[in-house]
Amino acid sequence: SFPTRRSSDLPINKDGCGSRWIGGSIMPADYTAARKSWLELIRRITCCPVIYCGACPSADRRKCPLRTCTEEAKRIVVKSSDQDPFLWISHPPAAGVALHFASASWSWQRHTYESLARLTLQMADGFLHFGIRRNDVVVIVLPGGSEFVAALFGSMLAGAIPSVVAPPRAFQSGAAYDSHLCNVLETASPRLVLTSAELVPSVVSVPGTKTEVITADELVNAGASGSATPRPARADLALLQFTAGSSGQVRGVRVSYKALEANVAAIRSWLDWSSHDSAAFWVPHYHDMGLI
Repeated sequence: SFPTRRSSDLPINKDGCGSRWIGGSIMPADYTAARKSWLELIRRITCCPVIYCGACPSADRRKCPLRTCTEEAKRIVVKSSDQDPFLWISHPPAAGVALHFASASWSWQRHTYESLARLTLQMADGFLHFGIRRNDVVVIVLPGGSEFVAALFGSMLAGAIPSVVAPPRAFQSGAAYDSHLCNVLETASPRLVLTSAELVPSVVSVPGTKTEVITADELVNAGASGSATPRPARADLALLQFTAGSSGQVRGVRVSYKALEANVAAIRSWLDWSSHDSAAFWVPHYHDMGLI
């Protein structure tokens, strides 16, 4: 959303280069003062997500003078073959690098990549213990947090195709959620539904639910002693994503590993993201953009 204040009232960033923050992007002060049309401003921001003033100290690293969308697109070179989504599991970053998850009690839960990697491998073995085979679909109904991250990547390591579904609280009524989950289960034909102990009653009460439902705790306990079954190769698909169904029946979208890796590589390239950067995310993890 764009600010309703005049451009002269917008805060100037700490770099002191005369840039102003607008809608999450940085625009030069003279650009806003030039009274360009809002359509042009929207085009600039939506086509070039991160735009920096050429006078910023960060200009040397980010090459930040304003460019046209065509020039920006030419700058991006995606090498999806170099993007291994499981690299952080086999080679986790240093212990000081961590993810912080907001909990329901308004506190933060800190998890290092190393601890998440251990939990992911444990869940992968748990999936194999429950009989998951390559290309089986696993529907994941979990709140955001470390268990969700481990379950997502653990199902991939087990050769399954994860399909993330929103928890009940994301819907305004129980009937609407039952209808949504019922359509997803009917379309995806999953081998397992993974959820939390608190959400089991909401999941099993969905009419026509015949898929085996297990909890994250059961999965972790099953994988605690490892698995005698070797982990299979990657599934043919990385994700099975479903539309929200707000304009009709839900539809599944098949996302290949190449498409996923290319998408992640493009995001990193556009943001010029490095291992030294930090980020905060508020988009729900079950949202198509929030998940990627």
